[in-house]
Amino acid sequence: MNKHIIKVLAIAAFAVALVSCNKKKSEWSDFYGYTREDVVGTYVFSESDEAFENLTESAYCILCPEAEINVGLSSTESVRFRINCPDHNYNTEFVGKTPLNPNDFMIDIRGNKQWQGSDRFIQNRVQSRVYKNDENKIRLAGSGIKDSYNIKEHYIYDNAHQIIDTIHDTVFVSSVKYYFDVIKE
Repeated sequence: MNKHIIKVLAIAAFAVALVSCNKKKSEWSDFYGYTREDVVGTYVFSESDEAFENLTESAYCILCPEAEINVGLSSTESVRFRINCPDHNYNTEFVGKTPLNPNDFMIDIRGNKQWQGSDRFIQNRVQSRVYKNDENKIRLAGSGIKDSYNIKEHYIYDNAHQIIDTIHDTVFVSSVKYYFDVIKE
């Protein structure tokens, strides 16, 4: 009876090892050293099983499966990166140098500030990982980001309680991220 139990345990251990070794591996890997020409093009939803993995939609986390991305050359070193998320009224364009260094796999471009009065502004930016698969297809997964800031004034007084200087402090308020996961057409 002992030999029978040992045989059953050995078969069970082998089955567990076999199942854990066959865990699905992602077909996509970070694309280190991509060039501007590699990422130029039009992108649509990737329909990847990994798209929006571990994200829950909220007021600050917007999922955009309908996102349309267009990346074009802008100058000798820059690209024009346009995100259109029609279902969420988000349409923004960024211009910047990418990749930032030869070993990079990220796109990270800051847009212009949008002033919302004299004491508030929004800083737009885009951050995306660049992926490549065995078929040389390019995939971008990231977000367009709207960071909100307030400007606070702090006054410095002299001994007679007269203002002698004003210091402007930038205070982070919130961040809304419009997530995309797209593949080059």
